This record gives sequence, C-alpha cells and structure tokens, in this order.
Amino acid sequence: MKTVYLHGSLGKRFGKKWQLAIDSPMEAFGAIHANTDGFLVYLNKKAQKQVEYCITTKHPGKIKNKKDFLGSVVGADLLGLKTSSKEIHITPCVEGEMGIIASLVAAIGTSWVAKVFVMIAAAVIIQGIMNMLFKPPKKKDPVTSKSYLFSGIQNTQKQGVP
Repeated sequence: MKTVYLHGSLGKRFGKKWQLAIDSPMEAFGAIHANTDGFLVYLNKKAQKQVEYCITTKHPGKIKNKKDFLGSVVGADLLGLKTSSKEIHITPCVEGEMGIIASLVAAIGTSWVAKVFVMIAAAVIIQGIMNMLFKPPKKKDPVTSKSYLFSGIQNTQKQGVP
C-alpha cells in the first residue's frame, strides 16, 4: 500500500490523501481515475492551460535542497517504474512569467555583452568605494610661478590637483 497525496487544486477537487495498492506513479493515476469522475480529463485540461505537475516521493515541505529534490523527483521516463517509497506526492509546479528586466538579463547572460556589462558595473562600484574611502583633495587658488625654461604662457596650475 502506498499513500498518494494530491496537492493544490487537484487535492481540493479529488481528495488530498489516497491509500492505494500500487507500485508506480502511473498506476496511481490509473487508480485515481478509476475511482473518480474525470481525473485524467481534468489533468489534460490543466495541461492545455500550461499547468504542470511535479511528482515526488517526498513531501515538498521536507525537501531541503537541490540534491534532496533531485533524489525524490520522479521524471516522465520513470513514471511506469516501481518505487520503493511509501508515499507519492503530486504537486503543481511553481512557474511564472519573467519580467522585462529578467528576460533582458537572460538574453544577454549568455553573450559577451554580459561580461562587458559586469566589468563596467564592477568598475563603477569600485570607483564609488574608492571615492568614499579617499576623499579627493580640495582645490586651492592656482599659484602663478615663473618658468625659467620657457618663455610665453605662465604655469597657473598646481601639480596633483584635478
């Protein structure tokens, strides 16, 4: 006996917890469909609306990291295989639409433009930090000095001041 948990709208419509004598997630879909009215039809309608479901052998709240997730997720190619786990969770996948900025970052993220952008941003940040740590010298009135080497225009700038 395995316990199958349906999460989200799937659980609200068809029941959250099922005790079934099954071996694989594929058998779970068949058993729930046989005991309800239109389970697979509902899944097909949701698929047409771009709603996808994730099948795991561990409760989604108990998955702590990526390695844990990869160890408990059941891929499409493994749906018909027997699982040793005593529970199967069918959860709606979290998806979303990327905003304009995120899509721009994704578009330039794979090109050389991204490297240039990162270098420019790093240079600006480093310059800002340098300006906060080391204040530039204050400008004083220029001192006129007579040049003994050249005749003509006099030197009116002090060295080292911008």
